[in-house]
Amino acid sequence: MKPQIFFIAIIYFLTVSISCKKDANPSSTTDKKPKANFTFIEKNQGALPDTINFSSTSTNATSLSWNFDNGNISTISNPQSVYTIAGTYNIKLVATNQYGSDSVTKQIPVTLNKPTPSFNFIIRNAGSLPDTVDFVSTSINASSVKWAFDDGNTSTVNNPQNIFTSARVFNVKLVATNAAGSDSITKPINITLNRPTANFNFTATNPEVLPVTITCTNTSTGSNVSYFWAFANGNTSTLQNPTNNFMSGGIYNVKLVATNAAGSDSMTKQIRISPYSQAYTNFNGVAMSLFAWEGNRVMILSRNSNLNRATMFKWVKAMDTTYGYYKNCTGREPGVIPRTYINNRTTIADVASTCGAGCGYLGATGIELQNTYFDIMYNAINNNNQYDQTVFYEFGRNFWFYGNQLAYKTNDPVTTGYAIFMRFMAMNAAPVNGAPFGSLSYSQFQNKIIEQVDLYLANSSLTWANTLGTGQGVPGGFGGSGDLFASFCFRLRRDYGGENFIQNLWKKAGLRPTAITTQDAVDNFFIAACQAANRNLTSVFQIWRWPLSANAISIASQYP
Repeated sequence: MKPQIFFIAIIYFLTVSISCKKDANPSSTTDKKPKANFTFIEKNQGALPDTINFSSTSTNATSLSWNFDNGNISTISNPQSVYTIAGTYNIKLVATNQYGSDSVTKQIPVTLNKPTPSFNFIIRNAGSLPDTVDFVSTSINASSVKWAFDDGNTSTVNNPQNIFTSARVFNVKLVATNAAGSDSITKPINITLNRPTANFNFTATNPEVLPVTITCTNTSTGSNVSYFWAFANGNTSTLQNPTNNFMSGGIYNVKLVATNAAGSDSMTKQIRISPYSQAYTNFNGVAMSLFAWEGNRVMILSRNSNLNRATMFKWVKAMDTTYGYYKNCTGREPGVIPRTYINNRTTIADVASTCGAGCGYLGATGIELQNTYFDIMYNAINNNNQYDQTVFYEFGRNFWFYGNQLAYKTNDPVTTGYAIFMRFMAMNAAPVNGAPFGSLSYSQFQNKIIEQVDLYLANSSLTWANTLGTGQGVPGGFGGSGDLFASFCFRLRRDYGGENFIQNLWKKAGLRPTAITTQDAVDNFFIAACQAANRNLTSVFQIWRWPLSANAISIASQYP
């Protein structure tokens, strides 16, 4: 090859190589530089603090740098910034990569609107004074609040309370303020006062002794109330809870007037101080005027008012206890006969004549004592602290609920025997000293009843059939068939549980089915006795020579 040709070839090779390398490179690095841009969302426009959410929409950026023009910066893609002062902020974003950087700046106005005042309230005690009202500010954009309650009181807390002491419409004003200015709202608050409602209760202190002191307990409702009492015996009071002394028995109208600025109300109640005059219609339908001595459950009605006060209240207390004892034993109370049930109390009335020395309704309220026997009872208590048995017996008639279950179809001894027996139980429970019965002392009288069982058993010719079954007692013994039945009850009480037995016997008897025959009635008492004693008493009643049906014996066999 000629040297000239070789040189030209080398030049050509180099030219071609250089030309090929240039074609392999990008045309420019400008296309790889980042482009900065962003968007934003203002959360609380018009309110401070205002949070703005930024989102970078830059391209080709490997790093970001934000300047929020409030002293805060960030390098993340989607930052937040909080603005606490209104103004126009120049937000700058710089986007960078290896080929360079780019920036963008946007102006964002952060504004603060004037506040919008608003509030709610709750009146705590509408109709009463003083009345507390709870206020809650619901203002928007307020940096501070001020309340004026139209009664001289103010507050700068968001949720204040105010106590209003008078009744009228109060124009309550709330002023809400921020850096942009202030605004106010006024609402009427109607504070009312209701007219009081008068009411009271009363208790008597030691009613057995004169003067009787009545203590009044004011239960009126209302506020800012004053009180005036008139006691019908010439005495008055302006105390809230006064006392008053009554020097004699009677029915007194006690009046309470309760007053406040809204008006007045009154309440009148009767206060009964024993003895007081009481209308009564006796068992014969005759209208009478007697004097009432009140207990808690029993009212004694006497024809005379000048009886010894202490004696009458001793008697009343014993009758209250007797009523309670019978109720506990039977689990029931007598049916109400309205004319013998006054002021929610069963009556014992002093009358000229009735169905006997004493007379009581069967299973219902009401006892009457002939004047003579009323006096015997009163004098025995007054002079000797002793109690005649008549009225205790009559309570046994008031509390007799077992005619269907226990009474024999002919020659029944049980109804009377129950009253005879329970008379002694009630007097023991009261407890009172029994007065003599004729020539017998109380204890002798009781023992005469108790011993009838032994006299009966000692005479082998005696059976249920020729005694209780025919309405006869022990020949030559004390009393009749009712006394003999009572004696059997005494023996059961002694041997099979004492007072607990009696507390259960009559309740069990009341659960027995209705007796169709006298044998059914005998069986019912026998089974009730087994249940109350929780014992099989078959052998006991057979020794007593009582007739028992095979069915009753079978039922009794379940008990030990």
